[in-house]
Amino acid sequence: MNKLDGVHPKLATQVQTILDVMHIIGYPMMVTDGVRSMVQQHDLYARGRTQPGLIVTNCDGVKKRSPHQVRDDG
Repeated sequence: MNKLDGVHPKLATQVQTILDVMHIIGYPMMVTDGVRSMVQQHDLYARGRTQPGLIVTNCDGVKKRSPHQVRDDG
C-alpha cells in the first residue's frame, strides 16, 4: 500500500519529488501517514483518553477533522 494513495494529486506529486531527491542525495525519507479514515482518526483520538497510551491528536475525526482526512477537494 502506498501511503500517498488518496492524497490530493498535486500534493502527492510534490511529496514524491521530495522523496526521490532526498533519496538521491543520501537522506532517504518516508511518508508515515497519508489519508486516514474517520475510524482510524477516531482510534488515534482515543489513545490517552479511553485507550492506553499518550494523547497523540486533538482531532476526533468527526467534530474536528484531521488534515489527514479527505477533504471536499480531494
